[in-house]
Amino acid sequence: MKNIALILLGLTFFRISLVCAEEGLFTTEQFANVVGSSLPLLDDLTISAMVPAMVDLDNCSGAFVSKQGLVVTNHHCVSGTLQHHSTINNNYLENGFLANTFVEELPAAPSTSLLITQAVSDVTAQVLGSTDELSGVQRPNKITENIKALISDCEQEQGYRCKVSVFNEGLQYSLIKQLEINDVRLVYAPKKAIGNFGGEADKWEWPRHTGDFAFYRAYVDKQGRAASYSQDNVPYVPEQVFRVSAKSLKEGDVIMTLGFPNRTQRYTRSAELDYVFNWLYPMYIDLVSGWIEVIERSAERGSEARLKYQLRLTGLKNFLKSTQAQLAGARRTDLVRQRKAQEALLEPSRSFKLLDSIQQQQIELRKQRVLYRNATRSALLNMAQTLYSYAVEQQKPDSMRNLGFQARDKERLFQQMTNFDKRFDVNVDKAQWTFLIEQYRTFPETLRVDAFERALTASGPQFSSLSVKLEDFYKRTQLLNIDKRLALLDATPQQLEASEDPFIQMAIALYNSELRMQQEQDKLEAQVLPLKTVHMQSVIAWRSSQGKVVYPDANGTLRFSVGEVKGGSPRDGLIYEPFTRLEGIVEKHTGRAPFNADNEQLSLIREGIYGDYLDPQLATVAVNFLSDVDSAGGSSGSVTVNDNGELVGLLFDSTFESVNAKWSFDAQTTRAIHVDSRYMLWVMQYVDKATRLINEMDLVKDTPTTGLNEEQSSASEQ
Repeated sequence: MKNIALILLGLTFFRISLVCAEEGLFTTEQFANVVGSSLPLLDDLTISAMVPAMVDLDNCSGAFVSKQGLVVTNHHCVSGTLQHHSTINNNYLENGFLANTFVEELPAAPSTSLLITQAVSDVTAQVLGSTDELSGVQRPNKITENIKALISDCEQEQGYRCKVSVFNEGLQYSLIKQLEINDVRLVYAPKKAIGNFGGEADKWEWPRHTGDFAFYRAYVDKQGRAASYSQDNVPYVPEQVFRVSAKSLKEGDVIMTLGFPNRTQRYTRSAELDYVFNWLYPMYIDLVSGWIEVIERSAERGSEARLKYQLRLTGLKNFLKSTQAQLAGARRTDLVRQRKAQEALLEPSRSFKLLDSIQQQQIELRKQRVLYRNATRSALLNMAQTLYSYAVEQQKPDSMRNLGFQARDKERLFQQMTNFDKRFDVNVDKAQWTFLIEQYRTFPETLRVDAFERALTASGPQFSSLSVKLEDFYKRTQLLNIDKRLALLDATPQQLEASEDPFIQMAIALYNSELRMQQEQDKLEAQVLPLKTVHMQSVIAWRSSQGKVVYPDANGTLRFSVGEVKGGSPRDGLIYEPFTRLEGIVEKHTGRAPFNADNEQLSLIREGIYGDYLDPQLATVAVNFLSDVDSAGGSSGSVTVNDNGELVGLLFDSTFESVNAKWSFDAQTTRAIHVDSRYMLWVMQYVDKATRLINEMDLVKDTPTTGLNEEQSSASEQ
């Protein structure tokens, strides 16, 4: 992707035609190859024209939909900001938020930033240069050194964030330069009864009726440069924006999604799959089920503590259901056996046997580390570990520090320390930690970490029980004081080592042990890295021989997938229609969370108020729709466009049978769930009266209009 700033073609000229849906979360550089095989391009326009309109929200995606920096994303992607501003008496998580003017827009939660891709360049030669002759950990260490140098050079220009992403097990590295906008403001999020209708009960289920959408706005200084929050800042003017469709969408229509999915592991070898599905996931299902109960018991419903831990609870419940779905999918498809069969098709070699042997050693070490990480999940202990690691790293030149502890990271750490109390309660944290340590001690001693056991028994006097001992930790710590913990960001290792704070003492006691575990892991990774590369080359050759366009596993970089609006039948007798309707909300409504629909919304549906968003085939307004596009975890907020490049929805979930797409793609059962743009607009216009935002956007309708309809015009004049 070159000279993005010079791409002036409008998105409305984009045309695609689909022969069949393709597996693949493709990189933007692969667009021409994919189009050439099954997506004939009718106009000479590449996907690059859409890139400046895309926004990376760190674990979510978004897109510009107005020339005043308006960004649309999923409702759950702004939940951190809603929680940050919520109180018991003014709960934005429940009640939603709408700014009627620019001045009323709220600053996003600390550390929120919008990243807009400016350039992508292949830096494989620079990363791997001078590493061929190195062996052991020297080679990956040199690779890391080269990566940090590239990032440092790239970030010399103020206001930009750079990263080097690895593709195909080290076969390719790309340097990605992104404009980092730190002044991000919440503009609009519908109330929970719309934005999270159905809650966890409906997660990964179909049919769905969830209005999972919200809006941020990007601000810059008056010179158009990225800047920290200031009342003097002005809305960012993006190079490209998506037009928003209010047009009809029907089954079989071609669509494309663009976003920043986190991670897939579709080329993982069978030995690791066996570890994941026969040890790791069953362990997590037991652990997380109990963890959820502990939080719900120690943070009563309606309490301030529950408000602070609501997002943690949601995350744990999502993780639990996702893990259960992945485990069920792996067993349903016999994934481990299938992967072994695929490996048998590759030419057997000594290197692959050696690869399996080393990976088995990694797995044994990984079991210990996973259990140890769970047992050390006290928020205060994690803070103390961050403080000590940061202090140690500050003794090195910035270029030699570990990623995450460089000068570029201090502001992020400062914000985390400053806003720590927003998501922390002493009693809940203590109850969690007690439970997690107790679970840890149910595993064989061979999987425990001696340093942690010694730290638990050595800190303070002897106590009658674990809960009494931990009670003493929380009584004696100074980390609950914001001024003291912020001051510790500038502490030296020696100053921290002189501290009597029990959490800091434990962090220091664990530091060398963690360092040794990391070094052991690095040593094994150094041995396995070149073998993984050889394996990936074999996989690519094998898939290419089958006529498939080989895509790299998702890694947080921009990807696209093409498919069509499509229902399905994941198992015998179960039929998924492609659309859900407004009337389905009335049918699901029980008056109790999570199926407590908004009263005004219910009235509008019962009265048949559809406006310009009526679907002629459905005879109502479409709410959510299914497609067969490829998607994975982290795809939330990915824009969904039609064959004109117009935004027709946002991807926000997938069906239960599709969750296993992290590990493998099944065209028969994989279905993504999107919120329909017509439902978004309907809620904005009729339920929340957000016509100010509708007026900002360039809407596309089935029939030409001279502007806003009479109702919109009168509302905007008010």
